[in-house]
Amino acid sequence: MTANERLAAVKTGMGIRTTAHDTLITQKMNAVYGAMQNAGVTDVLIDSDEGIGVLCVGVTDLWSLTPGEIKFSPAFSMLLEQLVVVGIE
Repeated sequence: MTANERLAAVKTGMGIRTTAHDTLITQKMNAVYGAMQNAGVTDVLIDSDEGIGVLCVGVTDLWSLTPGEIKFSPAFSMLLEQLVVVGIE
């Protein structure tokens, strides 16, 4: 999946139809993508329907940043852990 295809998939998952925030979404998407890779999730699995869903949750978590309170939600952590396990099997 290309970066533009991934961006389109994440925007669809988040219900965003405009291009007004593409740069911001891309920055957050890349950060979450890196976190998922560092956790051991393969690129193929990240780009699957399930992976895009987890990517959307992570981007949503980072959407409204409050200094000193930047963190992923328990939902993101749980879903990420499930992808890691799937990747091991």
